[in-house]
Amino acid sequence: MDDVRGFDAVVLGGGSLYAGHWSGKAKRCAERNEYYLQLQHRPVWLFSSGPVDASAEQGDTPPVPAVAHQTERLGAREHITFGGTLTTHTLGLIARALVRAGKGGDFRCPERIQTWAHHISAELAASQ
Repeated sequence: MDDVRGFDAVVLGGGSLYAGHWSGKAKRCAERNEYYLQLQHRPVWLFSSGPVDASAEQGDTPPVPAVAHQTERLGAREHITFGGTLTTHTLGLIARALVRAGKGGDFRCPERIQTWAHHISAELAASQ
């Protein structure tokens, strides 16, 4: 998404933390829309996904420093970290090596994602 002007609220996420950073697309979207002041006048929620273990489901995982910085810069209402996946379809040499070593899996929790989406919906409904 290049332009958020047509939306009343924004949920922006980086679907795979890599070396403590969001994916390039999420970072560029946040920076581009921040630069053009498009995110200052809308409620914003951020998410990350990426832990390839059960840690994201065992409690609140704070955002990595680079994402915490984006959260602050954008004035986001909230940030949440969801579990990620590491399968034979995941790109990269390190990912494939981890899968071969038996450290892969799908650590996403659809119920947790749905609960968070309902939370955002309730906040938006309450503010109207």
